[in-house]
Amino acid sequence: MPLATAPGGRVGGHGYDRLVADTSETAASLRVARVTALGSEDRLHLLTYLLAKYPDSFAEMLDEALSAVSPGRAPGSDEA
Repeated sequence: MPLATAPGGRVGGHGYDRLVADTSETAASLRVARVTALGSEDRLHLLTYLLAKYPDSFAEMLDEALSAVSPGRAPGSDEA
């Protein structure tokens, strides 16, 4: 019985989608840990780099990220 191939010619089988999802979740967790480990100044440098690299989509990405981190709060709003 031949194995199914995923887009790009990769071999997939039962659980392939879950494996890809696990890999994506693991990669995302590692990115979060790396950003969390940065100091305030390095986080600012990271944001500045991303703004310079992606000027057309940075604002939208930042708004989306802020909404994901603090649901219900408008980006830029301060807590009293």
